[in-house]
Order: sequence, then C-alpha cells, then structure tokens
Amino acid sequence: MRTTALLFLLAAFAAVPGQAQQITNFPVADLVLGRPNFTSGDATNPPTAATLGESSGLVVDSASGKVFVADTNNNRVLRYPDKDTLTNGAAAEYVFGQANLISALSPDPPTVTSLNSPVGLALDDSGNLWVSDADNSRVLMYAAAVTRVDPSPAAAKVLGQANFTTRNTPAPPTNASMNGPGGLEVDGSGDLWVADTGNRRVLRFDNAVALANGAAAGGVLGQATFVTNTAGTGAAALSEPVSVTIDGSGTLWVADRGNNRVAGFTNAGSAANGAAATKVLGQASFAGVSSGLSATRFHGPSGVHAAGDSLWVLDQSNHRALRFAGLTTIANGAAASTVVGQPDFTSNDVALNARRFESPYVGIFLDVSGSLWISDLNRNRVLRFDPGRETRPTLTIRGKTRITTRKNSVLLRGTASSNVSIDRVIAQNQTVPFFARGAEKWKVRIRLLDGRNLLRVFAVDENEVRSRPIRVVINRL
Repeated sequence: MRTTALLFLLAAFAAVPGQAQQITNFPVADLVLGRPNFTSGDATNPPTAATLGESSGLVVDSASGKVFVADTNNNRVLRYPDKDTLTNGAAAEYVFGQANLISALSPDPPTVTSLNSPVGLALDDSGNLWVSDADNSRVLMYAAAVTRVDPSPAAAKVLGQANFTTRNTPAPPTNASMNGPGGLEVDGSGDLWVADTGNRRVLRFDNAVALANGAAAGGVLGQATFVTNTAGTGAAALSEPVSVTIDGSGTLWVADRGNNRVAGFTNAGSAANGAAATKVLGQASFAGVSSGLSATRFHGPSGVHAAGDSLWVLDQSNHRALRFAGLTTIANGAAASTVVGQPDFTSNDVALNARRFESPYVGIFLDVSGSLWISDLNRNRVLRFDPGRETRPTLTIRGKTRITTRKNSVLLRGTASSNVSIDRVIAQNQTVPFFARGAEKWKVRIRLLDGRNLLRVFAVDENEVRSRPIRVVINRL
C-alpha cells in the first residue's frame, strides 16, 4: 500500500478532534462487494465481474480510491472503481490473473499473466501492485496497477521464483525461495515484507522495485537463517505467519496464526536475521500459545493492519476483528478496545448479515476516510464498515401511548420500517418480552400487571440494529 501517505493522513485525522470518527463496537456494514446484498453468501460458478470466491487480501489506493481484492478461489485480483461510488454488489472494472472477468484458470506451469490462489496485496508509493501468488509460491509485481486497462495484464517482476514459469519450493528453503506466501507490506522505504507462510518466516526484500527477477531477500525473521523452516514458539520463532504490517514507528507486526498471537518486531528494517520479537498480543508472554476468547486472546489470528496509533487484527476462528489502541506504549498481552463482528469480547457467533462475518482471512484495511474493510472468506464477500453511517429502523404506534384500563391485557398496533428488512418488533413490560406478529405492520397483545405498567417497544432489523424505543405507560385499575 502507499504506506507513507496513508499513515500521515491517519495521524493528521487523529490529531484533530472530530475530524474522523472511530469504528464503534459491533457496527453495521454499509457496503458489500462480491454478493448482491448482506444476506447471500454462496459462491458463483463460473465467476462474474460482481462475484467473489473466498476473498482474502485487500487494499484501497489512497489517491484514486480504487479497491483491490484478492479473489483467491477464482485465481484473480479484482480492481473496483473509486470507493465513494460503489454500491452493494458493484462490478469490478478490471482483473489481474485472468484474460476476462468470467474465467478462473490456473495453468501449470504458471505464466507471466496467471495467478493461482492469490492471497496478499500491497500497493507501493508508485502505484505498483504486489501480489502473493500463494499456490505458485511467488510474489508478482504489476506496474501502474491503478491506471492500466490492457487485457491479460503481464507482471513486471517475480520474486520467490527464478522466472515466470516455475513454481519450485526447495527443501531446505533458500534466501530466494518461497512456499505459499501470504500477506504483504511495502514500507515507507520501499522494502517489501512477505509472510512466507509455508517456510514459517517473514522475508524482507530491500528496495524491492529495483530488484531483478528471482532476487534474494535481504533479511529474515522467524528463522535464524535462510535455510531453516522449523516451527517454534519462542520470541524469535514463528509457527504460521500469515499476515504482516508495519506501524509508524517501524515495528513489524506478524499474525502468527499457529501460535495464536501477534508478534511485534521493533526496528524491523534494521533487525538482524533471526532477531527476537519484543512485543506480543493475544498472549501474556511469549511462553503462551493456547487459543482463547476474550479481549486479550485470539484463536487463529489471520490478518493485521496498522493505521495511525492503532493495530487492527483479524481473529479468524473467533469470527471477529479487534482494534488495539496506543501502539507506541502498548504492553504485552494488552486488551483490545474495539470489537467488530461480535457484540462483545466473549461471543463468537456467525450469521449472514451486515454485522457478522465467518472466518475472515488476511484482508483487513482502514482507508483514509476511516472506513474499515474486511474480507469475509467463508461468505465470499468483502464488507465495509463506515463510521457514522448506521441507520436505525423507525417505529410507530397507532393510538395513545398513555392508557388507563381495567382489562388484564391490551393490544398494541403499529408500523416499522428500515432501509433493510424488519426482523421483529418487541414490546417489553418490565423484564417480560412480548413478540409482535408481523414486522412492517405489527400487532402484539401485552399481559398487564396490577398498577403501573411501563413498556418499551422497539423494532429490530435484519442487521440486528434496533430502533429508538417508544415508551408506553399503561395504568391498570
């Protein structure tokens, strides 16, 4: 991604109170890509310009607003128009890895124009798109990716392989090989960071745009040398690194899914090969690797994205995204401050709507507008959470809201509406809920207590957003 510009803008927003809103807990997505609406999630075969199959990496260009998504199962990367013009189910405008928008081929041997299960994406400051072509065990660079329109675009550079037609995974690995690479990051110095997942390490390619095809990496973390790939649990080891990001202070954060943690390597650009991480999230220390479900624990973290002074983490098997604030002073084992995809830090439910997702993987990105983008792997879609856009349903009650009666029950009627479907209407008398018949036009009979009955009536839409409650007071004589 265009790291320097993005971090500068986000820091500027954070410095001016009220300039940008924060994502709140359990928000509602305002946009879906890959599916026509928030309640459909099945993959489409063959693909189209408007569908996705197991989406993963994503990035939004800070200058043009164009959105890039790794459509992993369809062996392609899609480019969408300016984010501010998109509507639900919008069609992509361009494709990398395929000759057209309705094919999903993965030739063997690979070619300069093909992809096989792309996972990670990054844009550099020159507008070049870097793609981790996982099942071909290579990283490709597409020049001028934001503006190009040529059919079957050819990659301009390959790393991890000596040329565009091999897919070797030597054992032991070398300083120029890869095995199933995942997430990518290009830092402000132009260095490319690769989560070399199958080799249980992170590789650094210095000034990547200037390197020759098949060039050797300049550094390695997670392994002591370039020729080992043993899984480990200590501060200098990695088990299953699937995603990487660099924060504004130069700390490299690695989603180490196999160890249920995110490891932070300070001053990563100048770190020695095999250097130990000094920061850890998801565990109290580097001695722990067990999974958990709380504000301080993960179960298979699969994505990381640093923005300003915050770190966003995709907690894959807990079906959520977490935000950790205050990166410059954050303590090991610190608690997350925000949760997306779940109503609290101890739930991990799944549902097909605009609030939840299932098994999010690698793709998490905060754009310059403060919107959070998440790849919903198992639902074959991408969700955007835009702060401040949540719209509540509206509710009306027919007749009076202050009633005196001698009856032991009353019938309330009314209407409810939303920009999506109304799921239910509830009338709560003290602690007892009564569920209405109907939704947009509803009625509900309420059993009354002796004396004063204080009711709260509200509607809930399909995204679990509640209307503002209407207060009804009934005095039973």
